[in-house]
Amino acid sequence: MKKWLILLLPLLFAGCFRAEVQTEDFRVPGLDSKPKAQFIEKNLKKMPGIISVEAQLNKKNVRVTYTDTVVRKMNIEQRIAALGFDVNYRQAVRTKENPNGGR
Repeated sequence: MKKWLILLLPLLFAGCFRAEVQTEDFRVPGLDSKPKAQFIEKNLKKMPGIISVEAQLNKKNVRVTYTDTVVRKMNIEQRIAALGFDVNYRQAVRTKENPNGGR
């Protein structure tokens, strides 16, 4: 019985630690120019776990494919907001250089 248990335990827990690839669309109302799109893409691609980033100007969306065991959706939203853009329902981070938030 112990041998069976020892053999089955790894199989039971194998699915718990498997990395899942997710693709999410983030609504970015201030995404209205190519330079802004490139700025967001460049900065998000630097994040660990990000596989691809595609800014869609016509939809004011940023589509991100990522590994959810490395980075979470919330972290991506926080990064976009820190870059000065409103995203989904999160407001842009206001800084001295960008007092009104948003770009």
